[in-house]
Amino acid sequence: MRAFVLCLVAFVAVTACVSAEPAQDDSISAIGPVTLGVIVGAIDPCVLLGAGDAKPEPEGEWACRLGEFRAAITDFGHQQRYSAEPVGLAGVKAYQTARYVGGEPASCVIHVPLGVTVATEFEYIPAAPEHAADHCAVLRGRASAGVEVLAEDPDTGPLLYLPGENDTGVPGACADLTNTDGCEPYRATPLPGDPASKFSLAVTDSHARCTLFADPVARIYGDAFTPVVATGGCYFVRPDHRLQIQVMALENEGTCEDSHPGTFRVCKSPGTAIDSTDLLVVDVTAHARRGMASTDVPRVSEKDTERALAVLDHVLARHFA
Repeated sequence: MRAFVLCLVAFVAVTACVSAEPAQDDSISAIGPVTLGVIVGAIDPCVLLGAGDAKPEPEGEWACRLGEFRAAITDFGHQQRYSAEPVGLAGVKAYQTARYVGGEPASCVIHVPLGVTVATEFEYIPAAPEHAADHCAVLRGRASAGVEVLAEDPDTGPLLYLPGENDTGVPGACADLTNTDGCEPYRATPLPGDPASKFSLAVTDSHARCTLFADPVARIYGDAFTPVVATGGCYFVRPDHRLQIQVMALENEGTCEDSHPGTFRVCKSPGTAIDSTDLLVVDVTAHARRGMASTDVPRVSEKDTERALAVLDHVLARHFA
């Protein structure tokens, strides 16, 4: 339904194309009023909410409300994708997030991507509290009808993604990294034989750093993790986004500084053959379950802290003993 190039075409003398790779900023704040007019001209949020004799009420230029339901054309970036739960909706790709207040379900929002940073947004906010209610199930019923309207229209149907298509604008597992700046797939790199040269290469080459840790991470954490390289170094990511691992090789660091909340850090010197102030570091960061909006800071489990220590010990024993 969607290939590498997405063209937003309406019956006006304007055509805007969004390339999925490399990524291009097509957010509402950046694409300009003319191109946005093309999108809005092709997608009427009020039509997506239409139901019988009820009449949706427009809210500004790009949104519409019908009782407890709302539809809009909105910005939709990587961080929203990262924390949302991917779902199939009327045969197309969508992301849903359940919101909670005081531990009780409060509302739900579903985004249906139209580009790397633009989506149709459906929202359900009940007028009165509904304890233990599945607000997202209610919203999926209303949003599915709206998506079917989009899919059946010859102008808007090509804007939708199939569930397995890449709508992120980044390659492969980079979509599972918190910050995709400079992200690229990992390439296995030959490592020198002597420990000092091996450590020096790991300091300067993120692919070599990933090579150093790839086998122990797979052995100890399992094969759900995929290594990627991005600005800032080597990371191991997985599709559920519950854990992210970053590995580092730091020269003349001396001490193992505390990491940010939600992250467990372990550091060790690579051995007597190398300056004792040099460090190998493993950071394991926990994230909330996808699709659950929460202000709580997740904690790394005791089991995963033990695994981080085991990964580092494995690297030291294999490469720096």
